[in-house]
Amino acid sequence: MNAHHHIISIGGSDSGIDEIASFFDQKPLAGVSYIVIPHLSIAFQTKLAEILARHVDLAIREAQNGILVEADHIYIIPSNSEMTILKGRLQITPKTPEQGLHRNIDRFFNSLAADQGEKAIGVILCEMDGDVLGGIRAIRDAGGIVIAREQETDYSEVSSCVDFVAEPRLMAKIIENHVMQSRRILLDQNEKVTMETILNVIRENTAFDFSGYKFDILSHKTRKRALDQHFYSLADYLSFLKVTSSEMLALSSEFLSGTTTFSNNGSSLRFFKADNAQSVSQTKKLDIDLNTAKSHKKQISDLKKELNELKTDLSAVRQQSDVSLNDLRSANAVLRLANGRMRHDNQEMRSENNKLDIENKKLIELNEELDNFVHLASHDLLAPLAHIEGSIALMSEIGVRDAQLAEVMDVIDASLKRFRALVEDIGTVAKVEHDLKSREKVDINEIIQSVLWPLEPRIKQSHTQITVDLQEKDISFSKKNLRSIVFNLISNSLKFNEGSHPAIHISTKKIDRQVILSIKDNGIGIPTPELDHIFALYGRLRHDIEGNGVGLYLTKRIIDASGGSLVVESAPGEGSNFSIYFAAD
Repeated sequence: MNAHHHIISIGGSDSGIDEIASFFDQKPLAGVSYIVIPHLSIAFQTKLAEILARHVDLAIREAQNGILVEADHIYIIPSNSEMTILKGRLQITPKTPEQGLHRNIDRFFNSLAADQGEKAIGVILCEMDGDVLGGIRAIRDAGGIVIAREQETDYSEVSSCVDFVAEPRLMAKIIENHVMQSRRILLDQNEKVTMETILNVIRENTAFDFSGYKFDILSHKTRKRALDQHFYSLADYLSFLKVTSSEMLALSSEFLSGTTTFSNNGSSLRFFKADNAQSVSQTKKLDIDLNTAKSHKKQISDLKKELNELKTDLSAVRQQSDVSLNDLRSANAVLRLANGRMRHDNQEMRSENNKLDIENKKLIELNEELDNFVHLASHDLLAPLAHIEGSIALMSEIGVRDAQLAEVMDVIDASLKRFRALVEDIGTVAKVEHDLKSREKVDINEIIQSVLWPLEPRIKQSHTQITVDLQEKDISFSKKNLRSIVFNLISNSLKFNEGSHPAIHISTKKIDRQVILSIKDNGIGIPTPELDHIFALYGRLRHDIEGNGVGLYLTKRIIDASGGSLVVESAPGEGSNFSIYFAAD
């Protein structure tokens, strides 16, 4: 039974509760269902339901045997249970002793693909291994998509099989784009004829012949590829394919990825080359050999060209962003100066203020458009980058005989990883000020407890004493941004504390209508010359301690952009005190 709506299955571990909460922080898409498969104790599963209830307005239910999956619902698998789906209804059975988290996720992904086809979406918020590979391939082969978070361990086979690798807070937008595209896709009336033409074009212009593959799988993958390139008609995509050789290579790589399934039993993929343009019937079978230096050099040359084009586009985006932001700041400074002078003349001030309000509104709109542009540009650049990474991974999997060529491929792969990290950092930084528009009354104690809970294992392991003294209970601020600020500061206090009796004190007070939040520790402290350096982008005090130098930069940027200020008092061996002065209401 294929549901009328998409079903999103989310697999997570006992250390990924914070990532699940971050996923649902982004206002989940309506009209779909969410099924959460965490690896938690009964107590933590109850806590998970309470956390999700604070993040979403959707109905939250514990999955029951035989229950029909409905839209706008979140279902959580019961503890110590296995789950599948059949005809749109959940099937619950007791968990076997050998059944681990990945087996549970893999089993449900397989059943979801078989039951829901194109409307199956898999989300992985835990470290992956080979046990989830079958379920990932099943969803993709059925026409669905799979999204995974960044992996801390290097398991390239699994990572290369998913459609997207993204932070949990960006996944909701990816899912929304996919669902909305699938709802408005225009199917060709002559889809079979168009698909046959696409396969013929690939066979005539490349060394690949996919005539032995299952037609339905190739059709699903072609339609997904067309949607990724913003084509809602296979006929339009065919026209684009005929004049774009790089797209033929990308589509061929997509056909080769995942499960290799053929329509005729025992057949294998063959590569053909015409001996004679007038005698296709004399085509002879070649050995599967993609390892010749000549072939690889051409492919690497094409990849280098595409990579250089992406670097050029990104450089232009960054330059335009820097120039526009400086222009906006300069214009705002001039407007404020003019506004101060106009106070001396009441009648002139009213007239000029009206003009300034109009100009300021335009500047705000322009600034929002610029933020959106940088964010979307960073996001859009990730898609072709993923295709290039997939091609490199495919070539590496096949193997390269030329040692020098292998070194070149390693250099390209390393450059791609650095390039991806840069694009993702740009997208993260650009989104910070955009989120500042959201202000609400926030319970400070609730924020602190939601941060301490996922950090509890580190707190217990380090025997850190946490004390809280809140003279002020709430504040008007962005809930997500306040949580990010508190998490960064407490996490840093835990990381940079090497004493035998570590302690962190969290307090609030109010002075002259201004709320002050302080987080004080007795850690290693910060030398005075380094105090400004720690707030620079990628600025790090100790390179032997984990971190990327982005957390404190974003924290200060959020506070500064909201009109507040951040003051640090610290000395080596005496700990640090971070005080946040929030802008008065």
